[in-house]
Amino acid sequence: MQWLFLSSGARPGYVENVVKSLALFPGEHLQVRYRDKYVSPKFQAAAAAGTVKNSTVYFAFLGAPSNAGSASIVIVREFIVDACERRGSSYVMRLRAYCYPKDADNISPSERLLPYAFEQPGDWLEKRGGFLVSELTHPLGDAHLVAHGFRKGTHLTAFESVVDKLAAYPEFGSSKRKLFVSTLDILNDDDVSMLEPHRLKLVPGKSYRLLVYHYYNDGAPTENWKPFSVRLEAQDAQIVHRSAQTVTAESEYDEKEFRFQIPPSFEAEFLGLNLVVSDADVDGEQITGLHLNLGVQRQSLGKWVRILIMTGGLVAAQTSVLAATDKLNWQTAVIVLIGSFVAAVAALFNYRKTI
Repeated sequence: MQWLFLSSGARPGYVENVVKSLALFPGEHLQVRYRDKYVSPKFQAAAAAGTVKNSTVYFAFLGAPSNAGSASIVIVREFIVDACERRGSSYVMRLRAYCYPKDADNISPSERLLPYAFEQPGDWLEKRGGFLVSELTHPLGDAHLVAHGFRKGTHLTAFESVVDKLAAYPEFGSSKRKLFVSTLDILNDDDVSMLEPHRLKLVPGKSYRLLVYHYYNDGAPTENWKPFSVRLEAQDAQIVHRSAQTVTAESEYDEKEFRFQIPPSFEAEFLGLNLVVSDADVDGEQITGLHLNLGVQRQSLGKWVRILIMTGGLVAAQTSVLAATDKLNWQTAVIVLIGSFVAAVAALFNYRKTI
């Protein structure tokens, strides 16, 4: 089962969803919401039956109608539905990023899909109304899809092609809306991808590199270029930045990297990173904000090993003193053991207490 999800330029949030959908690497999520009046009856029936989950979504931008009255669309990204819930008069969907669309045999993805659309998207702009979420009776074939290229960036040609198409619309006509980013990969110190072929958890005590590609479509001369800044923000203050948190996009297209380290004491199961694109000429006005949620390997076993080592050291030191003064017996040994264990736990978890 496959669906066509349309996002117009009617509100800034809709445009932001289009930008974010291109920026995500596979496995990251985009949340969208549609009022039920814009959702086709077939989708509503599938949602009620619980068959929407794991289906394919082609997320697309719906442009304004031409002089002939017909609307045009740009297929932006392929997603998989991870969750679909009814909330009041809306459907809230959690979409997992997947492949990128590309032209093939001189046919665009939208031209390939529209003949299979249950409802033509132009109907929504006409008097009788229509749907922003509708069924497709046929998916895109492999010829029209490109998988994420991770470190090699083999998807970037398709990524740039989509950006070039979007740039023709007034919603993306302002200079600050023409810069798009693609998060490529996360590499460890051995240059091993943490995302390909399978998503791996980050390890406390290790450092990583986040690779980001930016692309700007503009027909203006390069001397009119206005700089942008891209900033990486960690939601946990423990994260150590090993490179500049903010880099400047000094050209229309380039690859940037951000280095960060997870401290050995990191305890959370997930690490949240925010990638913020700003206009460097307008007091850092935010253009796009992207949230990445990365799994972190739990270090509970390592903690207990450290606790046992610290406990053993404290017990050895105190019992040697007691033995030298002939005060060691089984009662004092038990007290020393319990006190040493509590002190080790307190020290490891940074409790501001003394025993």
